Amino acid sequence: MLSLCPNFKKENVFRWEHSISFDLATGLLFESLVRNPVSFNPLIVWNEIQMRSKQGVYMGSGLLLPHARVKELSSPLLAFGVGINGVTSTSVPSNQTANLVCLVLSPASSPMAHTKVIARIASKVMDSEWLTSLLNSKTTTEIYERLV
Repeated sequence: MLSLCPNFKKENVFRWEHSISFDLATGLLFESLVRNPVSFNPLIVWNEIQMRSKQGVYMGSGLLLPHARVKELSSPLLAFGVGINGVTSTSVPSNQTANLVCLVLSPASSPMAHTKVIARIASKVMDSEWLTSLLNSKTTTEIYERLV
């Protein structure tokens, strides 16, 4: 379960039928988090995400993991997208396709919260049966239910 992200909602889940650029996918995920009841300075956080993304966000198994540490947060925020036909315009090994984008915002004051969320996501993605069921999901509701 992603219970480490108490603010994770179905509204933070996306499914893109056609290929989508990494920048657009990240922007849509970020916008869904900005609408959460938790407030933070979106411009500062967006700039942090962009800076970290330039350093590389591909984690393997099709997962892109843009993230930022946010001073104003007391618990992590998560948004998740599945690009059925891939996420483009980002660096991945030539024999792999990125299909998943998981945007994590975590409290700057709690490195452990950040690590726990990422570990939970990584353990799910490394389960090939779970990953296949996620990629075969037809709706955002199905994706959400596989995440929680």
